[in-house]
Amino acid sequence: MNADNAALLDEFCDSVWLEDGLAKNTLESYRRDLRLFADWHERQGRASLLGATEADLAEYFAWLYLRRSPGKKHGIRSSTQARLHSSLKRFYRFLARGRRIEIDPTLKLDPPRRSRRAFPRRSRRSMSKRCSRSRIREHRSGSATVRCWKCSTRAGCASRSWSV
Repeated sequence: MNADNAALLDEFCDSVWLEDGLAKNTLESYRRDLRLFADWHERQGRASLLGATEADLAEYFAWLYLRRSPGKKHGIRSSTQARLHSSLKRFYRFLARGRRIEIDPTLKLDPPRRSRRAFPRRSRRSMSKRCSRSRIREHRSGSATVRCWKCSTRAGCASRSWSV
């Protein structure tokens, strides 16, 4: 990464830390995500992050999505994509607020759609056998999502302390 981009990232992280008092891990996550984008941007022959366009961001996300690891369907999870999206959006909002760029390239960038995770569902009858203290909410399908209030798992646990 060139010195200008490194200085921009340092300034951004310092500003975010001063404004919001973010945790060390959050700042490191922002820095890592932006460094990866800056490295990719430079490999594409574009020197400065200040010159990034909407097309560059779309191309970057497409590249990440199509990059595959062995045994994986796609190269990026929706949660990772959401984190990258928020890092880039916040960075370019910072630059626009400081009047370093005229147009924020993330304005039309749509956030990723996150898939709903499937949790085990149990019937009311099977859960009432497990624990008399369980609070069960029935769904239209007649099944119930149950959660242990001691260990916060959604599957069976030894404590048998369940709630919905």
